[in-house]
Amino acid sequence: MTGAARSSGEGPAGVAETALAQASWQPVLLADRPRRLDLLRLQPRWPLTTRTVQVHRNHGFDVVTSAWRPFCAFAGLDVAALMGPYDDSLDLDRLQNPVDLHVVSLDFERYRPRMSGADLVSWLLGRVRELTRRSSAPVLLTNDPSPDAGTFNDQLARAADALPDVFVADVAAIGRELGAGFLDHRLSGVAGTSWSAAAAVAVAREFGLRWLPGLLSPPVKAVVVDLDGTLYDGVLGEDGPEGVRLTDAHAALQEHLVQLRRRGVFIGVVSRNEAADVDALFRSRTDFPLTWDMVSAAAVDWTSKADGVADVAAQLRIGTDAIAFLDDNPGELATVASAHPGVRTLHAADASSSLRALVHCPGLFRFRTTDDDARRVDDLRAARERAAQVQAASDPEDYLRSLRVELDCRVNQPGDVPRAAQLSQRTNQFTTSVMRISEGELLRRRREGSLSFVVVALKDRLADSGTVAVVFGHQEGRRLVVEGVSISCRALGRRIETAVVESAVALLAGDDVDEVAFLHATGERNGPALEWLAGYTGRALGADGIAVVDWDARVVRSRAGERPVSITVVGEKDDD
Repeated sequence: MTGAARSSGEGPAGVAETALAQASWQPVLLADRPRRLDLLRLQPRWPLTTRTVQVHRNHGFDVVTSAWRPFCAFAGLDVAALMGPYDDSLDLDRLQNPVDLHVVSLDFERYRPRMSGADLVSWLLGRVRELTRRSSAPVLLTNDPSPDAGTFNDQLARAADALPDVFVADVAAIGRELGAGFLDHRLSGVAGTSWSAAAAVAVAREFGLRWLPGLLSPPVKAVVVDLDGTLYDGVLGEDGPEGVRLTDAHAALQEHLVQLRRRGVFIGVVSRNEAADVDALFRSRTDFPLTWDMVSAAAVDWTSKADGVADVAAQLRIGTDAIAFLDDNPGELATVASAHPGVRTLHAADASSSLRALVHCPGLFRFRTTDDDARRVDDLRAARERAAQVQAASDPEDYLRSLRVELDCRVNQPGDVPRAAQLSQRTNQFTTSVMRISEGELLRRRREGSLSFVVVALKDRLADSGTVAVVFGHQEGRRLVVEGVSISCRALGRRIETAVVESAVALLAGDDVDEVAFLHATGERNGPALEWLAGYTGRALGADGIAVVDWDARVVRSRAGERPVSITVVGEKDDD
């Protein structure tokens, strides 16, 4: 369940029951070949977040949408599909607005007698560009599951990657898995599609557990795992470091955790064991793919695992609602869920099912990863070193100067649109207005001239943190309205929030602004941002959602010159 869905009217007992119910669903949802009849028996008893998807198709995609409900429910979603008519031309006159997502699913065999693969990609992407011009919702394309469509799918993937908010659902991967069982042309006249019944359910699972949550739900930022009976076979306290068994299935599970870490997902450990035993385990077991230096946070003691998860979240500087917790004991899942209603719980019944649960864990799938995603994990270690040195320093200000902080401010650069949108969507602690904007909406407002943005990259002598902040604003006469400020948590702790914000605002304001109005709103966890804003403006934040400060560009430039921070600028406010 997502945090938003679980927190809607469920008490601790209800949340625990949800965790246990979802654990009982896993064998059905994650079976090698889920059966539609078994899926129909699964009825959620927990609140769901409603989302609306418009489907543009020329074949019977209903066989997928009719099967995706239990998978979506496991992800905390109730996804309503608005089905368009069968249409080879992708006519957009029946466009529904607003919707949360557009799905385009085509039977490409219908075009092949008339068009080459390259021409088909060109035509399709032309229609998709028109769709993104008319709607700010992201677009998800299914590719071609035909066995000879590799070149076409590669061309489609490259073309889609170049477009903001356009993504490809890789049904071809399911085609390779099912082989000849994916297509059944005998069904075309009955079901309106040549996708077999097994293919329809397999595709529905990917939509419900991976692709739709990947676009419609908050991301899972950390996987926290138990040790005994989860990461290996055995009990460390009884079997000893050399006695626990690393089966092939457990090795595959650990290798998947390693891959998640490489994609920017934190790995945490919560275990009831002696810390010295765990240390000895990871020092001696050189056959473990997951090494201790890959673990970003750990709570190894005899307190409750609910306390351990809270401890790990604090170490990682994220909320518990951004955590997936994997444990072999359903009782522990219920306990953790009761204490932290937003955490996603996964039952590790055995190593193979644990791997399937992680592969299909809602919120873990990413259509695209960036250098900033991968950099996040390594930057945490540098952040801890900074904090320790600041506490140990006799003059923290001198230490901060010794960091040699560099800010790289980029104004309205098209290549920064994806990261700017990502920061707005994923930042929960330092976000002043909880502004969530998609790539498409940001591009539309840039075309209209109604919004400008500055992204800020950060590095110091300990680490290159990458692009960590974005500020959105528009000008109204002599006033700059700052619609949103989002700073990644990994930039915090260096006492440079004001420098980051003022550097960006100064670029948006130029020399013809007398006051700056910060829009603000209260989110679930954005207390740090609101506390900073109240301190910056020098007054308590009012209920009107606007905090105004006088602005003098010369004074701001003078303050910037006094800070031990190097600032470079790319672009100007009106650059495209």
